[in-house]
Amino acid sequence: MVRELAGYDVDRMRQVVRWPLRDALLAYQHMRRDSAREQYLHDVRVWASIAPHSAKKIDPPKVPAILKGHS
Repeated sequence: MVRELAGYDVDRMRQVVRWPLRDALLAYQHMRRDSAREQYLHDVRVWASIAPHSAKKIDPPKVPAILKGHS
């Protein structure tokens, strides 16, 4: 988790490891939410480009749980 929060920068890791646990967990949750949002948007774009040309009905991708109820 520290490596991801620090962007795999060793000097930044030394700073991140000193963060209060709550701040680190909130930052990590934010990163996870952003990653899930990017993946979901990619999945929707792929679905939108394939669905109209498919012989079978293709359901759109489901919204990840981490994104439900959050903006």
